[in-house]
Order: sequence, then C-alpha cells, then structure tokens
Amino acid sequence: MENCIEIRLSWEESKAFDAKVTPDTHPELESLGAGQSACFLDPNGDTVGIFVDIMATSYEELPPGWQQDNFDAAAGAAQLISDALLEGNSIDPEVLADGIHQQWLERNGEWAPEDQKVDYEDLSEEDKDRDRIILVKALEGLQYEV
Repeated sequence: MENCIEIRLSWEESKAFDAKVTPDTHPELESLGAGQSACFLDPNGDTVGIFVDIMATSYEELPPGWQQDNFDAAAGAAQLISDALLEGNSIDPEVLADGIHQQWLERNGEWAPEDQKVDYEDLSEEDKDRDRIILVKALEGLQYEV
C-alpha cells in the first residue's frame, strides 16, 4: 500500500491484533499525515492489519473496499434523508444518524468491534460523531440546510 508507515509487532501483539486501532492504543499513529496509513506487520513482515484515518484521507486514497463502504454510507444517508422528506418528516439529525449506524451495522456487523455492535444511543460520543459526519456530508451533497 502506498504511503504506508510500517509498524512491527511482536508475535504476541500480532496474534492479539484488534481491528479497533486508535492513537490511544498505538501512539505512533499520531504522527500520520493526511493520506498516510499504518501497516501493522508480524515479525515475518506479513501484514496483520492496516490503519487508515478515514476522516483525514481523501476518497481516492482509500483502499478500494473502504471506498465502497464510504460510497454505500453516502448512498444510504441520501436515501434516509429522501425517505424522511417524502414522508413529510423534518430532518432530525439524531434519528437519521441512528439510521446511518444501523446501515453500517448491516454492512460491517460481522467484523465490527463489540462496543460498536450496539444501538446508536449506546455508542460513545466519538462513534456517534462518525455517523453524524456522514449525515452532514450527505446533507451538504444534497445542498440541504438544516
């Protein structure tokens, strides 16, 4: 992967590698710039996992699978907005962000971290913000002002 900073893990770390990697769990991620990712490698140099800061990475620089997930998230958010307006409902950001989270779970529930396999109301504020950002970007794309 281009612009991938390699982070070597011990065998113990690589066997216990979790997809939920944050700067709190791996402080070296703080130094990543926009468009950079971190490739976590086992002692043999095989990739165990990849960290991409999706919020700081352009669509074009995302791995193809994440491009598709971002596309699906945008399309799903636009559909939720359209449905709300066609039903004569007002745009309630929290209700729509809840719907965005449910759509995300349908797409990613198999691998999602346990703390994200919960109802929207039980998510951390940080995780709720991710769903809210998708909503805001979809509203901007539709040129709709709340």
